[in-house]
Amino acid sequence: MAKLVLLIRGAALLLCLLIFQVTSTSHGQASGSGACISSERDALLSFKASLLDPAGHLSSWQGEDCCQWKGVRCSNRTGHLIKLNLRNIDMKDMYTMYDYSYKMVDYSYPNWSRSLSLSAGEMSSSLATLQHLRYLDLSGNDFNGTSIPVFLASLKNLRYLNLSWTGFSGRIPSQLGNLSKLQYLDLSWNYDYYVNTPYIVDLAWLPRLSSLRHLDMSFADLGSARDWFRSVNMLPSLKVLGLSGCGLNSTMFASISLSNLTHLEVLHMSDNNFYTSLKHAWFWNLKSLKELYLSGSSWIGSIPSDLANMTALQVIDLSGNQLMGLIPEKLENLCNLTRMRFSGNNIGSSIGEFMRRLPKCSWNTLQEFSVQDANMIGNLPSWIGNMTNLSVLHASKNMLSGSLPVGVGALSNLKSLILGNNNFSGVLLKEQFANLGKLELLDLSHNNFNGVLLKEQFANLGKLELLDLSHNNFSGELLKEHFASLGALKSLNLSCNNFSGVLSNEQFARLFGGLPEWLPQKMPHMKILRVRSNMFSGHIPKSLTSLHDLHYLDIAHNKITGTIPWSLSNLKAMMTVVSQDTGDYIYEESIPVITKDQKRDYTFAIYQLLVVLDLSSNSLGEQVPEEITLLVGLTNLNLSNNQLIGAIPKQIGDLRQLDSLDLSFNEFSGAIPSSLSALTYLSHLNLSYNNLSGAIPSGQQLQALDNQMYIYIGNPDLCGDPVGRNCSTHDAEQSGLEDIDHMPSVYLAMSI
Repeated sequence: MAKLVLLIRGAALLLCLLIFQVTSTSHGQASGSGACISSERDALLSFKASLLDPAGHLSSWQGEDCCQWKGVRCSNRTGHLIKLNLRNIDMKDMYTMYDYSYKMVDYSYPNWSRSLSLSAGEMSSSLATLQHLRYLDLSGNDFNGTSIPVFLASLKNLRYLNLSWTGFSGRIPSQLGNLSKLQYLDLSWNYDYYVNTPYIVDLAWLPRLSSLRHLDMSFADLGSARDWFRSVNMLPSLKVLGLSGCGLNSTMFASISLSNLTHLEVLHMSDNNFYTSLKHAWFWNLKSLKELYLSGSSWIGSIPSDLANMTALQVIDLSGNQLMGLIPEKLENLCNLTRMRFSGNNIGSSIGEFMRRLPKCSWNTLQEFSVQDANMIGNLPSWIGNMTNLSVLHASKNMLSGSLPVGVGALSNLKSLILGNNNFSGVLLKEQFANLGKLELLDLSHNNFNGVLLKEQFANLGKLELLDLSHNNFSGELLKEHFASLGALKSLNLSCNNFSGVLSNEQFARLFGGLPEWLPQKMPHMKILRVRSNMFSGHIPKSLTSLHDLHYLDIAHNKITGTIPWSLSNLKAMMTVVSQDTGDYIYEESIPVITKDQKRDYTFAIYQLLVVLDLSSNSLGEQVPEEITLLVGLTNLNLSNNQLIGAIPKQIGDLRQLDSLDLSFNEFSGAIPSSLSALTYLSHLNLSYNNLSGAIPSGQQLQALDNQMYIYIGNPDLCGDPVGRNCSTHDAEQSGLEDIDHMPSVYLAMSI
């Protein structure tokens, strides 16, 4: 009997093996080695052929076994392709600061220069072959403003679809409603990438995606979808909902009773146009909410007492609205709070009273507290040192007064302290900064602080990247010892104080005499050096070329002498065309820049794209080194008001990124280089008051510049249309003048 059982089991096992072999080979597509199904491999190769891949993201897509290709995953059971992850791996975290809060933005953005993009008009439909696909991520790539392909709706096994940051535009296809198994759908951040942004007229298809847990349509235009809330409200499994920047308004609020989204944990509804009272919003009954983002959406009225019922809440962002008054009393059960943003509202009360209403149980959990530009008065409470996990404290642009509490020095996790534009006073104590070893941003500008700066105050701030103490009443001497520990500093502003014996403006005091040679050693990561309108003398230090990240050098209006060193051509950050990578900048909301003979306020997002060399209004002499034309990333070059002689460098046209070029009020001579006409981005040019001669070069961009006479005035030997002198007549006149110049010597020879 036992032998019979063993025989039956053996036969069954053999039968299973035969069935598996038949199944594997019946397609004629999968080999015994585990290679992928050939029809699916062909589909991938066809898709690859339709793409441009400058970074070689798909370089592994070769050979027989596509299951081993990067971004591809196959089922171990069937061999079918079930996951395709082509997310742009060069996605970077965006750290920047908005008008109201200097807040760290918590999304990523793609490096477009390294993304996949379409080589032809539309995406290849070969992906429709992948009928077993469960996961598809194309985010961060560039699909050239085309519409979302309708064939994606045929992939009915999809659970995950991410098309964010892909440059899609046009109408979002309603056929996506056929993806009934979908749990994750992200169509966000395709806004303003091309002229047309994605839009939806009718969301009637959305409820068919009843399994959705994550839905993000941020910055798609839903302004015409009047039924948007009714459709969204029929997705009971939803945990994450992103509807920021969708053009939503308050027209649907009157018909809303209670929301069915009882599992919702994260709600993004910033940057809309509600213009209605916050208390009428539909989400106050959602006790499961952990993160609530409502900034910049024109909410009005007071902050409702319903907030006290949202006991799971961790993040609340109400910044940039039109709210009035304090937060409600009785928030003692909100013990999980980590981020509170109320900047850009009209709180209109004491900051002490506002903070008194914070639940004490959250003191150890709160990481960010932002109340900038909120019409607040009073003193920071002395007990602020109890908020031991606080990493962001922003309260600038208010009317806060008193001294800086010593308790601030106990906030050992603090990374950003922004208290500028208030009425704080008193001296700074080393105890106020004693334990701030993680601090990266410190802005105490535009207050009434006074006293002498001591090196001990900054001794523990080794991670500090921005220090702004401008527009106060500090006094005493500034020495390099003050900055000895600030090796990570990228931006420093000490302007408009009362340092003894000096007038401090922009970043350093006039005490130094010459520009400090030690600067690269003490601050090797400096990106911006502005010492305009001081009394620096001596030569330009050659050590500046060690500042590899320096892309903005402004030493205008000083008393610098000597020559322009050829070694400036080694400034690496100026030798390459600047990327539009806005990744790691942390600067003021706007920064004044002198360019095109004007003072302009640039936001930091634009400011970081500037590559500037401004040596104007000094006493620099001799010729400009030809090597300066190696700084091909320059957008602004100003050498005006010096004593420079000789010819303008012949290869000046290599600086193709130049937007502004000013060489006026020098002693340049000779012809204007013809390469100047290659500067197709040029919008401002000033060559006035030199000794230039000959024909003015022609070129479409040069001829399009305004104020043609002003550009060349003060160069009497120039000819051409801009100065109204015909070059053939001018040459004849010059020849006659040269003959006259020889006449006296001829007469003298004859008389002898």
